[in-house]
Amino acid sequence: MQPPVPNQKYIAVLEQDDSSGCFTATVPDLPGCVSEGADFDDALAMIADAVNGWLETKAEEHSFPSARRSYEELRAAGEIPDAAHVVPVSPEYKHQPAVRLNISADPRLIAVVDETAKAMGMNRSSFLKMAAREKLSRETP
Repeated sequence: MQPPVPNQKYIAVLEQDDSSGCFTATVPDLPGCVSEGADFDDALAMIADAVNGWLETKAEEHSFPSARRSYEELRAAGEIPDAAHVVPVSPEYKHQPAVRLNISADPRLIAVVDETAKAMGMNRSSFLKMAAREKLSRETP
């Protein structure tokens, strides 16, 4: 299992209780991640908070969720009832203290990175972090 990355979205399934009108929200790819709200917006806010809590707890345990499934996969697995609302939820990416990192690269590549970073008003570290986040947000399943 891999740690979640910034901009990764999970599918939340919201169902309204016919008798109370309240909503229950679940995230099928995060077992046990469930919340409720008095109305749709409240349930959506609560499940977003629950996703963050679930991921933080699992990160502390060094246990990460399996790959996220698509709407079609969840639907085929019977995890999205016909009357449910489906909403993508992005975990909040909380800033953590920086970790010093040593990497090796071709000096010509480093020169281009430094030149590009300078032109963008950045330093090498900021540029490499930005490039990694951008690549991860586009390439993760």
